[in-house]
Amino acid sequence: MEDIGQVLRQARESRGITLEEAAEATKIRQTYLEAIENGRWDMLPAPVYARGFIRSYADFLGLNGAELLRRSGWQQPSTEQSPPSPVPEPPVPPNRFRGRYSLSQLTAAAVILAALAGGYWAVKEREAAQIPPATEPQPIPNSGGIPAPASPPAPPTPPQDASPPELKVVKRTASQFTAEVKQVDQVEVSLRVEDHPCWVEARADGKVVERRTLEPGENRTFRADQEMQIIAGRASSLTVKVNGRQLDPVETNVFTYTIRKSAS
Repeated sequence: MEDIGQVLRQARESRGITLEEAAEATKIRQTYLEAIENGRWDMLPAPVYARGFIRSYADFLGLNGAELLRRSGWQQPSTEQSPPSPVPEPPVPPNRFRGRYSLSQLTAAAVILAALAGGYWAVKEREAAQIPPATEPQPIPNSGGIPAPASPPAPPTPPQDASPPELKVVKRTASQFTAEVKQVDQVEVSLRVEDHPCWVEARADGKVVERRTLEPGENRTFRADQEMQIIAGRASSLTVKVNGRQLDPVETNVFTYTIRKSAS
């Protein structure tokens, strides 16, 4: 009969696999794998789980787990202890009151209890009959001196959305777009990536604030006090807005947007 633990250890070591790597791949705790290789069956859970661990470990190492179990005739040693012998219960002592009262005495006691109960309920019913019924409160008529509640005021009309600020195009070429935006506190440029990833470099007032590749569906908004510049590596995949005003799409790849706050 083969030693399962020795067979599995030799197979693992011949493949250059560590116990940590085997535990990660099989999702079996490393302590269980060590117990299997060392024959420490007392450290494994119930036999049905232990057999499953051995089969999965052997299959992972390229062995036939079911055949290995059959060939080795492996049976997990039982660690269960026989249950303790039942302790006999003490005999029930005889009823000390058995035979003390006769049937006639018990019947008389039952009649007395019934009479007492009937008298009690008769008194309760008499007391309930003497309690006057509760009167319902009457509504107070309107004397005419109290004005009727006024209808609630109509909700205020929400203000209409302000139109985007004026945008003055200064320069537009096949690779550049320069414009000035008027009557704003800050320059705001919003980007949305549509179909393809787009590499972007964003400069706020001359300082690089972001340089990375944006993924489709991603949205980014950049702000600057005076000037915002966006260099896009695949501008045809971008939707660009300046302070809420959407710009026309471009068809070129590398494109530079320069947006300044107007002095006037």
